[in-house]
Amino acid sequence: MAKDPKVYLFKTDTTKSGNPVFDGDVSRNDVVASFHQPTVGQWCGDRRSLEHGALVPKTIREGYGIKTLPHILSGAVGWVAVSETVCSVLETLEPGVHAFTPEIRVTYKDGRPSEHRYFGLGWGADLTGTINVERSPWYPRGINPELATNPYFKGVPFYSCGGANLLAINASVVDGHHLWRAIDYSVAGTWFCSEALREAFRKYKVRHLTFHEQGLV
Repeated sequence: MAKDPKVYLFKTDTTKSGNPVFDGDVSRNDVVASFHQPTVGQWCGDRRSLEHGALVPKTIREGYGIKTLPHILSGAVGWVAVSETVCSVLETLEPGVHAFTPEIRVTYKDGRPSEHRYFGLGWGADLTGTINVERSPWYPRGINPELATNPYFKGVPFYSCGGANLLAINASVVDGHHLWRAIDYSVAGTWFCSEALREAFRKYKVRHLTFHEQGLV
């Protein structure tokens, strides 16, 4: 990780501008149910789910009447839709890692088309073992009982801590990754990213995101 010495925990802002509500042409609950659930209470718009035919809406409409849509629509339809700018950034940093759906037509509440073209994102990195438990602040510890019987996630540790707390990230596990979800981290709606991705977001004005630098060990 010498060339990319920082990693970040990040999530979309909780404001209406950062996390707007949408109406779609399919039920949000149906969309969520079509993706696999890696941790309790979390949807997972991952590549595997998309490749196995997860439900993807064709249209969504912003419901608040806000002035400008963000590049990342994390709360829109139960997973993540991203602008063509974000798609381009991810493909530049991690070519072929993430999957993208056909274009989703996104409009404002009054019917105006969005400024950006949006696509569903199926990220390609759900990682385990990224967090050094002994050197991170946790509560509570243990195995998530609802994951214990899942053959795909059997025995996966399930930890939680305050979102802004400094975690110890195992550099050997995340080396080479730019966007990932930590399966053994239980704070919903949280992603991790490299310094390179964070800087690319800044360069292309991908706003309404909150970043917390983490520690690498």
